[in-house]
Amino acid sequence: MKQEPLRISVIGMVWYQEEDFEEIKRLMADSHTLHRTHAEWLRAATLGEEQQRRRGAHVVRAVVRPQEFKHWCQSRGLNLDSKARNAFANHRAMEAAQKGELS
Repeated sequence: MKQEPLRISVIGMVWYQEEDFEEIKRLMADSHTLHRTHAEWLRAATLGEEQQRRRGAHVVRAVVRPQEFKHWCQSRGLNLDSKARNAFANHRAMEAAQKGELS
């Protein structure tokens, strides 16, 4: 009997530090889509993270630091928007998986 390969679900989640939140909102082209406050965002993000973990996913918090993220986007020709934030989170998740750093 052939054994199926082990599948691991790894999800990168954009994660903001409170001290960076206002600067991040100033940088983003789509800042109008972000939560008004870090506290609002944190409630929603924590709930989303818990839901993904209950589904069996390994969640990697991709901390977005304003200047690092800006440079990361510029080096790839990306706008500072939700597509770039998702790409950044997926990139961090892939790095963590390759390094065996999954929680």
